[in-house]
Amino acid sequence: MPFVVIEAPTELGLKREHPDRPMGVVRLPDALRRAGFPRMIGASDGGRIVPPAYDASRNPPDRVLNLEGIHAFSLALARPVEESVRGGRVPVVLGGDCSLLLGSLLGLKKIGRFGLAFIDGHSDFYTPATSTTGGVAGMDLAIACGRAVERLSTLAPPEPLIVPEDVVLLGRRDIEEARTFGGEPDGAVQDWPLPRIRDAGLRNATKQAIAHFQSREVEGVWVHIDADVLHDDLMPAVDSR
Repeated sequence: MPFVVIEAPTELGLKREHPDRPMGVVRLPDALRRAGFPRMIGASDGGRIVPPAYDASRNPPDRVLNLEGIHAFSLALARPVEESVRGGRVPVVLGGDCSLLLGSLLGLKKIGRFGLAFIDGHSDFYTPATSTTGGVAGMDLAIACGRAVERLSTLAPPEPLIVPEDVVLLGRRDIEEARTFGGEPDGAVQDWPLPRIRDAGLRNATKQAIAHFQSREVEGVWVHIDADVLHDDLMPAVDSR
């Protein structure tokens, strides 16, 4: 199946270090295009989803940053994702803000039931009550599973964007941090933290993840990759851990 690149230069899910200065993640799609990434994978151009203006306040009642902006952006992103898959193409969504997971899953949910391979250095299972920043990029998996922020988790009401049992979480290294500060993943999620992967071996862990998806009889699998799953020596360009 051919690839189609969809650019999603959003920062709405992150807390800015400087209120008036955009985060570096918004430059990621342009940088990868200049580096020739779409050409390397033979991808067509799926356009760019321009996010709404950034709002630095934690909006009540959910106490998250850019709640309405992320809602609107997710709806906009869902359309090209859905259209690509229905057209027999594989969408490759390029962005550096994990809140784009919501729109991607929404597009798939309009088609059928998909699994999620969530490859990330962190659980992303915080909630507005446990998050210190209010950034959806640290809550995106919890929201997708229907565990937080109803305004976003029910973009396709009444069910959440994905069934927790259809998720495999791979590579997180925030075990103690998540346990201490309230970011542990839902028990229904298949959790493969970094030590478990190292014990099993990468090939075996991958085989077991695939076997789990096959047992769930999903129509396909969305692969979400946060670059901070890589060691800092290999990938130092991370705006928000």
